[in-house]
Amino acid sequence: MTFGRVGEDMTRIERLAYRWSIGLGIAFATIAAVATRAAADNDAIRSALNVLVASAPFIPARHWSQGSDFPGLTAIYFFLAWPVFPAVVGALAAGLWTQDPNERFTSGFELKAGFSGLLMLALGPGSLWAMDGAEMLGTPIGAHLSYLVLFGWAHFAIAGFITGLGVVALRRVFGPTRIR
Repeated sequence: MTFGRVGEDMTRIERLAYRWSIGLGIAFATIAAVATRAAADNDAIRSALNVLVASAPFIPARHWSQGSDFPGLTAIYFFLAWPVFPAVVGALAAGLWTQDPNERFTSGFELKAGFSGLLMLALGPGSLWAMDGAEMLGTPIGAHLSYLVLFGWAHFAIAGFITGLGVVALRRVFGPTRIR
């Protein structure tokens, strides 16, 4: 099963959405890194950012940072970095939204893609609840601030990628070229 070619078959709007999503993801990861680094060095900044984290309890940054050696700073980082998740979902969906008109589907495609799409839609956001702020792919992000700043966004990006694949798989099942 192919998902098309990013860039070549994209419409102008899809290309714009793709670029904005990538840019926003990079911007939020950078903002999170700079703000967390500044909060580590300045108590006033840390206090202000902790108030910001406390003002939005629907973002479970404190839950995500439980296993860290410095949970306050980790919560600040995750609070500011969580928009990487929807940015990656948007980039993947925009990049793969247009279907190749010559694409052929095998027998049982709807069942396979539909089930796997639903599974990925559950696993992507669900994997965020497994975050403990201690480790990311073997890197101890909860033990060293530099590791957190460099790699803390990766879990959001991976979860967004999985979720985006689920969105694209369901698009292939229920998209306009499938329903005739």
